[in-house]
Amino acid sequence: DHRHVQLSGDPNDILKTWGAIDNFSYTLGENLTLRNIASYADFKHHYRWDLDGSRGAFNEFISPDDVNSADINTLTEELQLQGQALDGGLKFVLGGYYERTHAQGTIIANSLFIEDILQQYQQEKTSWAPFAQGTYELVQGVNLTLGARYTSDKTAGTAVLRQGAVCLAALVDNTHDAANANSAVT
Repeated sequence: DHRHVQLSGDPNDILKTWGAIDNFSYTLGENLTLRNIASYADFKHHYRWDLDGSRGAFNEFISPDDVNSADINTLTEELQLQGQALDGGLKFVLGGYYERTHAQGTIIANSLFIEDILQQYQQEKTSWAPFAQGTYELVQGVNLTLGARYTSDKTAGTAVLRQGAVCLAALVDNTHDAANANSAVT
């Protein structure tokens, strides 16, 4: 049978995730192939917890059903030109990679004397990278592989934390913005 407990909140923990991947190849000629690899992933997490496990509202996460603590989606795209040259002695790949991730979430909680706790975040990340790689057969059974990639990453986000005591005074009311950009040749 179902168990019945008495809590001050209505606890739940719900994860929803899905994704799709496409891997497509098209032969352009005897020694040349166009390849595309694309994906999309989505992740959502909602929870409501009664942390003290009692009938009193002492310490709880109380997010409404339509508020996710995590809502994340990622899109990737990689396009490649694969081929052979020099009578098959050189095998090469030229391409580019792109990724975009968007993440956001909200957590609403209350505690005995610190009520109305709100934590929110939002983050956007993009990355792109052109690349090239070649493998040349020096002598039978001995190959030389060289490759290069330039990667550029950018991330920006905002975080908010608000806490109020007994609905009278704001204890904490902070918003933080941050951004970071990196690039490198490897």
